[in-house]
Formats: sequence, structure tokens, C-alpha cells
Amino acid sequence: MYYLFCSWRSFCLCRIFAFGITQEFAQYSVVLDVIPCSKCRYSADEVSDKIRAILRECGLFLDRIVAVVSDGTVLMQKVAESLQKPWIPSLTHRINLILNEVLTKADGMRTLLKTLIFNAKLISTDLELQKSFEDFQGAGTSTLFNLQKDLSSRWDIKLNLLRLMKANFDAVNHLARSSENNSRKPARQVQHLNVGDLHLMNFAVGILTLFEQVTKHTSSATETVASYIAVIVSLKLAVDKMSQGTQSDKAAEEFAKCASDELYSNPLYCRTNVLSEEKWTSLLTRIEAAVVSNEARKESANSSAAAEEPDVDGKSEMESLKKETDEHPNNSLDCFLQSFSIYEADGMSMTMTSEERIRCQVKSEMERYWNYVAKANKEIRNMPLAFFWEEHRKEFPALADFARIACAAPLGSVDCQRVFSSLAKLFKEKNRNGALDMTVRNLVLVNQWLAEDVLIDYILENPTSDESFPCASDFDWNTQDFDV
Repeated sequence: MYYLFCSWRSFCLCRIFAFGITQEFAQYSVVLDVIPCSKCRYSADEVSDKIRAILRECGLFLDRIVAVVSDGTVLMQKVAESLQKPWIPSLTHRINLILNEVLTKADGMRTLLKTLIFNAKLISTDLELQKSFEDFQGAGTSTLFNLQKDLSSRWDIKLNLLRLMKANFDAVNHLARSSENNSRKPARQVQHLNVGDLHLMNFAVGILTLFEQVTKHTSSATETVASYIAVIVSLKLAVDKMSQGTQSDKAAEEFAKCASDELYSNPLYCRTNVLSEEKWTSLLTRIEAAVVSNEARKESANSSAAAEEPDVDGKSEMESLKKETDEHPNNSLDCFLQSFSIYEADGMSMTMTSEERIRCQVKSEMERYWNYVAKANKEIRNMPLAFFWEEHRKEFPALADFARIACAAPLGSVDCQRVFSSLAKLFKEKNRNGALDMTVRNLVLVNQWLAEDVLIDYILENPTSDESFPCASDFDWNTQDFDV
């Protein structure tokens, strides 16, 4: 029995349920043993039905993306011809290599992957999808070989499998660590996953999610091509560095996580106009310069920190964080945003809405605070962001509530638009002189604003629909999971 976790989109005190999947390969039968929390108002049958719906979504996610993305290679070749950029088709191939490595890297992944495949085949009502899974009825290594061969162009299925895998593995690993550190609870039979594998998989999910976003934010063929170029240009440095650093453990892991965080945080990658070849070349040069400058600053900061004695004079965590933020105000996401701001000054309409900018700022600062705390605590470093903010609910209750929408709901959802529209007005009212810089030291102030704002509090407590809260994204706010 494989113990997995599934996020439950309710507003009771406990929204997470443990369930086991018992797979019998001969009969292709699935048994879900649901263990609901005593504080939850939902019955075991309701939870079981919802879990089956989530698994069914893994097999029915075809129409929304496959029409555009399945011929992504052809589209990229056309873009390459118009821009005379020979690296674009090869980049597609390298992205596929990364995805194949992700899908077959760890034994635990193989087990879960085969489980998900059989479940999707069992509960899917789509005849085409059922036929595509016929090749996976074997066992062991041959199943994985068939998977790589058949899914090389099936981005839709890859995307769903990777998303569901990541959400489950994050929760399973957190459960394993919690069980080991708590002697009162019996250790669960869960599988551990290497942190490097998680970061690599997170990076791949980021790439696929970007291609999905392209289909949502474009309305014409010209805009689609331009958006593909934006995605490719922004990914070029990340894929290059990731490919070069796969053999160096910590450096590759760190960069993969950093790259995936930046890709998720910046909606500008899919909101752009058609630019000339000269403009794109100049933009890429500026992005490269920003990244190089940021890395040089980090190296300088690290060497300076190594020469100093550790601060043990009893300063509070927030005071130390304020000092660090004052000295190094820009993170890697800021550097990417700066490179786009240059084009805004040149008259290019590559701008973010106020809601998008507030979302990026708040999410970036919440992540920066988590990174700061994680430096001194190894357990926190491996903890999904969702669990981290839930555990800090006492310190930042309003931010913990806000994060359910800010970091989980799709940007285009009704609730998300209502929250960010209200939050943008709130920031404008509170910050009339423009002096407030959205840095970590102001999280306490932002938390207070959110707690005092009646409209935002009402939206958080009274969502218009469950569709605003993806089932798996409560585990990792860097992931925008499928809508159920």
C-alpha cells in the first residue's frame, strides 16, 4: 500500500487527508482507504469521491493544451526560421531530455508513476486516452521504456503526472520527517525522495506550466508565437545552466529551485508583444547581464559573510532580516523584473497589472522570509512552503489565509481577481507617498493590513466557488495545479 496525501479544498481546521492506494495489477482495481480528520465536516464517502475525481482529472486533461502544445516543435521551428535562432529547436529537445530524466529518475517515482498510470486507465472514460495507456500494461523497466516512447509528444499527460507526483511526494516526505521527529506517532510506510530529485521535477513542472499558460493568455496565432518566444528566451539561460550543472549536486539543486521559483513568479513570460529580432537579442543580453550581476553580488555577499563572525548577540530574527534586506535589497526575481522595466521605459507595453505586481511582490517576500529562516534550520529547508506558513499561522495569521489564494488560486479565477483588486486598492490607500518598499521587514505591517481589511477578509472566508482553489497546490505554492 502506498500512502499518499491529497489536499481537500474545504475551510475546516484540517484540509488534508491521508489515503492509501492498493493496486492489483491483474484486475486493475483501486481501493481508497480514506482517513478523514475528526475536525472535518465531510464524510469518508465524500472524500473518496473527490479523490477519484482528482485522479480522473489526471486522465481527462486533453482538450485544453494538446491542440497547441502537441505541435510545439513545429511552431518553434517556424519561430526559429523567422528569427534565425538555431538554438530554439535544440532547446525543445533538451527540455524533453530533462523531462525524461525526471520521469525515470528515482525508484519511488517509478512506483508512483505506474500507480497513477493504472489508475488513470481504470477510471478514464476517454477512449483515446484508454488506448494510449494500453502499452503500459507491462511491469518493471519495460513499462518505463514504453512510457518514454509514447509520451514523448504527449505534453498533456506528462504535465498531469508530474503535477500529481510532485504534490504527493512533497506531502509524503513531510509526513515521513514529521513521523521520525515525533515519537508519539508511529512511522508511516512512506518513500523518501532525494531533495535534488524534487528540485529537478519542480523545474520540469515549471517548464510545462509555462507552456500551458501560453494557451490561456493568447488569443491569436501571432500572440501565441510571440509568447512562445518569450518563454523560450527566458528559459534559455535556465536550461543551459541546468544542463551544465546536473553533475554538481548542490549547485544544480539550488539553481533548479531558484529557476523554477522565478518562472512561476513572473507572469511577464506569457504577457508580451511581438518584438523584432534586434529587440529580442537586446532583451536577452540585458537579462543575461542582470543574472551575471546578481550572481556576482551574491558571491560578494557570501565572501563577506564568511569573513564575519556569526551574529549571536541576541538580536531578534526580524531585526537580523531587516539588516540583510537593507544591505541586499534585490533578489534574482528583481533582476529579471528590472530587465523588463527597461523596456517599459522605452515605450514597450510589457507591463504587469497592479494585481499581478502585488501578487509577485507579496509571494516573493513570503518566499524570501522562508529562505531566511531555512538557512539556520535544515528541516525547514526541506519543508514545502505550504506547511511552513501553516506552522507560522500564529505569527502571520492573515498572511497564512491570504496565501491560500495568493499562491494557490489561478490568477484568472474570480476570487483571485477580487482579492488582488482589493489588495491593490489597499496598498494604494496605505502607501500614498510611495515610500513603502515591499520587503520582508514589512511582512508584519502587511499582515496587519490584511487583518484589518474587511473586504479582503470577507473574500478569504467566503469564496465564490471551490474552483478557485486547486486541489494539490496547497502542498507547494510554486505549483499551479490543474483545476478540478
